[in-house]
Amino acid sequence: MFKTFVIYKLPEDFNLDPNLHSEMFEKLKAKPLTGAIKTKYGWAELLQSNKPYIKLENDYIFRIEKRFRSVASSTLDEAVRQKMIQLAQDSPRTWGVNAKVSSQDVKNLREMCENLLIPKSLTRFKDIIVWFNTELKFLFIGSSGNKEVEAIIDLFKLTFKTFPASPLTVNNDVSSVFTSWLSSLELPPTLAIKNGDIAFENRANGANKVRYSNQDIESDEINANLLAQKRPLQLSCEWNATLGFTVNNELKFSKIKQLGLLKEKIKTANKEMEINNPAQEMEAKRVKDMTSYTLTRLSILNLIKEILPSLNSSTGFAGGAQSNTSELIEGFVESID
Repeated sequence: MFKTFVIYKLPEDFNLDPNLHSEMFEKLKAKPLTGAIKTKYGWAELLQSNKPYIKLENDYIFRIEKRFRSVASSTLDEAVRQKMIQLAQDSPRTWGVNAKVSSQDVKNLREMCENLLIPKSLTRFKDIIVWFNTELKFLFIGSSGNKEVEAIIDLFKLTFKTFPASPLTVNNDVSSVFTSWLSSLELPPTLAIKNGDIAFENRANGANKVRYSNQDIESDEINANLLAQKRPLQLSCEWNATLGFTVNNELKFSKIKQLGLLKEKIKTANKEMEINNPAQEMEAKRVKDMTSYTLTRLSILNLIKEILPSLNSSTGFAGGAQSNTSELIEGFVESID
């Protein structure tokens, strides 16, 4: 469902009903790139539903398709070089050896060459899943790139006219919370800090950062950084033996992995189905994807509910309730079957 995500918050009184906006979904559906357009986002059908969304309980899952294309730097450099040679021959006073060519002139020429080459470039595609949770009024966006997230929010605003979403904020400094977690203080009961990617920043000098990959969390190096009161910027975590992930101090979640029972249930979701032709293969994939959306959504929701209290979310969510995720997963699988 997600490899990475960020969370946006909608007002408590906000209600979302995609069924009222069919015309806008059609108008803003994903279309071929034309002219010199490099990137465009549009709605795309989700799970053979004939719509770009599905409803799971009271929540909505959306599918957005990003279409994009680019020119390789080496190709663009060569195009600019050849164009400058031609211009030097045609207009020696402006572009010749002794001409004063400004950096802005070169930049404009580069943009012109890129616009000529873009229509000849191959279009690439990327699916982005977005989930709106009606209980918390949270929008989970399957991306962590700032420009990409902004473009997705803009698409929602164009579609729904009113969409007052803003990034989730918390009252506590997230790095300070990370420090308490690393010290095993106030660590949520089913959250574990794991060996993996971790980053620190010098409190006095933000430019002084150190990053570790596949690092032993109990190593002397990690302890030394904590003793030096450096700010943790990123942690690798595991929640309730069902989700592995990395989270940074901007609350961007990445490297999400399904573990244990969650992974097994998704893996075997369609094992009893006959797959003898393309139609059956498509249906088997749909069942597996639906299981993934349903169960991963459940796990992420319970994860967020559990860590919000220690982050002291400004949303006012009280938190603290814990769920037996194994039992919940079993129940959801039965309902899917």
